Amino acid sequence: MSTNDFNDKQVMPDEAALAAEIGETKEVLDRICRFIETETGQLAREWKHYGQKSGWTLKLLSKKRNLLFVGPEDGYFVIAFVFGDRAVEAVVKSQLPETIKNDLQNARKYAEGRGIRFEIRDGRELESVLQLIRIKLEN
Repeated sequence: MSTNDFNDKQVMPDEAALAAEIGETKEVLDRICRFIETETGQLAREWKHYGQKSGWTLKLLSKKRNLLFVGPEDGYFVIAFVFGDRAVEAVVKSQLPETIKNDLQNARKYAEGRGIRFEIRDGRELESVLQLIRIKLEN
């Protein structure tokens, strides 16, 4: 992460800071947020500071359910999902790219489930991300 307020526990980021940090990819994040609002009718954003190494992370929730985590980086952002067993099975049966399926199946299993991360540097991953959100919502 670049040197900015995203590492300073005393300074919670706001929309302007987020936009400045992730640059043009903010449009992709906005599309993801609009999709969640359209699908669920509700979107909550919650900033959490997970420590000096990872700094501030934006959690996107719907009806108090964690959907995904957004890690701001210099000019892009990282999205992280955690899927339970049913959702992992749904991903495997989906039309998502095999690389995503394999990465998720091979991810270490924790009590919360299996995690998968994507670097979002442009809109190329958007359709896959939206499909993963649908799966998360349905399972």
